[in-house]
Formats: sequence, structure tokens, C-alpha cells
Amino acid sequence: MNIKLFYALAALSLSAACQQHTSSSTATAAKDTLVKNDTAQKTALIASETLQANVKIDCTDKGGDMENGFLQECVFHTADLNEAYRLYRTRNADNDDGKYLEQELPKTDTTKIHEESQITVKYTYSSIKSLTIDLLFPGGETSITLTKDEATIKISTLHSPD
Repeated sequence: MNIKLFYALAALSLSAACQQHTSSSTATAAKDTLVKNDTAQKTALIASETLQANVKIDCTDKGGDMENGFLQECVFHTADLNEAYRLYRTRNADNDDGKYLEQELPKTDTTKIHEESQITVKYTYSSIKSLTIDLLFPGGETSITLTKDEATIKISTLHSPD
């Protein structure tokens, strides 16, 4: 009888130790993944802040209405077209104005279709100093115009309903 009890207790103890080790390993792996993700996010944020620290940005909401749309203008001082585009995309990464834009600014006229969200993004250069990006949504359109002046890039964003 004592031997059966001994084996039963040993089996329970071994089972509990294995579960604790598995749980500990899973928690450690999850913690490592969170730390890696957090580090990557902090690195991207620092890079973005460094880029923004060198570029002064002034934005003005110009208002609007449902018939003509709503306009916002931002001036990126001491930035080239690529820097202004990257900053605009980063600043708007959480909304539709930024999340559908290409990671790198296309060098030529380009159209990108996001079939899963039914959104089309058109990049059209009217000159080497002017680019219009049209985001065509099922419920409206956003037109983003980047224009280079002497030492600034002006980005006008017009949100228009259907």
C-alpha cells in the first residue's frame, strides 16, 4: 500500500513540476517577446523624434464643410520631399492618411490598390517640386498635396466626402 501511495505522490509531484517549468518557460518567452517589441517601438520612436527635431512643423486647420471637404495645411521647414513624406506618414500612421501610404516615396507616378480594404492610392507628380497623393475610399476621398518651396515643403490634406 505504501509503495502505491509513494508512486502516486511522485507522479503528482513530477506532473506539477513539469507544469510549473512549462508555465515559467512560456512566461519567459512572452516576456522576451514583449521586451523585443517594446525595444523596436522605442527605437522607431527615437528615430522619428530625431528626424522631427531637425524639422520644424507648423500645421493649421483651415476648416471646411461636408460639401467642399476639410483642409489642413502643414509646413515642414528645412525638409526635402522624402523627409516631409516620411514625417507625414509617421505622424499619420494610426489613421487612413498614413497607414495606406507606401513606406518609401515612389519616384514616379504609381497606383497601389489595397483590395482587402477597397482603397486605391494614386501618386501623381505634376513636377519635380509637386506631388499629389489621392486616397480613394468607398466613402470619400483624401487628397494630399506636397509642394516644395525654397526651404520648405507644404503638405495640404483635403478630406472630401463622396
